[in-house]
Amino acid sequence: MAMEQRVDRVEQRQDRLEDIVATMGELLIETREMVVEMRRENRQTRRTWIAIARKQELFDDDEFRDVFGDE
Repeated sequence: MAMEQRVDRVEQRQDRLEDIVATMGELLIETREMVVEMRRENRQTRRTWIAIARKQELFDDDEFRDVFGDE
């Protein structure tokens, strides 16, 4: 009987660990999706600021390259 209880506890722990691993996998996928979206938004914001800077002529060409690179 003691051996069966040990086996049951080990199986329960294994089940819990499998659940944890599955949850972590889901969280990693969600996190990756959030990072991809944040990068997209960051690129869009950068494009917006570049367009504003060009429209307002806030920088001469050299200053513009210093601030925004070759965009």
